[in-house]
Amino acid sequence: MSAQAAATRAGDRDALAAARRDAVAASRARARGGAGTRPRRTAGLVVRDAVLTLTGIAGALVIAWTLLSRILGLSLVVLMTGSMAPTLPTGSAAVTLDGVPAADLRPGDVVKVPRPGYDLPVTHRVVSVGPVTGEVERLSAGVDPADPAARQLVLQGDANETVDPSPYVVMEADRVLGGAPYLGYANRLLHTPLVIAGLAGALVLLLVGTSWPTGERRGSPRGDRATGRRSAGGPPRRPARHAR
Repeated sequence: MSAQAAATRAGDRDALAAARRDAVAASRARARGGAGTRPRRTAGLVVRDAVLTLTGIAGALVIAWTLLSRILGLSLVVLMTGSMAPTLPTGSAAVTLDGVPAADLRPGDVVKVPRPGYDLPVTHRVVSVGPVTGEVERLSAGVDPADPAARQLVLQGDANETVDPSPYVVMEADRVLGGAPYLGYANRLLHTPLVIAGLAGALVLLLVGTSWPTGERRGSPRGDRATGRRSAGGPPRRPARHAR
């Protein structure tokens, strides 16, 4: 074997060893990168997850309110006039405790009672509570002024300068526990058919988008395995050169 052939074979061995070292280093780098990094989330996925989360929270709140209102006897009333401003301005939503006996009401309470001759009830503050005296011009359905439980309420709106023209004879009333200004507008908007249909459609689209297959991502295990098969054996061997 000549010196030139020996040098050539030594160079081939060195090149092959260097190629194998590079392949092993690249494989280890890919393994570290796959274990320590996560695929980047697109803006669409972030928005979708946020909407789904908010929808789930809203649904949980609706379910909780439905259960509590049935168990505790609560209702939601929307004030569409400004007679209770500034405490409860126009568009406020208030939570009421339903069916409070009239004998348990006190001056200062805000109550919702039927208004004889009108379709909508009135929500005003109690000025005085007392027994029924004198003749009653108009009565709400189911109210007997001779009943011992009946009471005569004098009401006045916080924004009104005088009390209501006539007292209200009731056996029970809905007492306001608290309220939030302008929340009634949102409540009425959410109950419109167009908004309900739009929210339902958006939720369906989000659910379909969540379950739709997205295909293989870059850096998936399958791709890594395929790359690993290509690189596991290192570069192809160069044919040995023999001296002539």
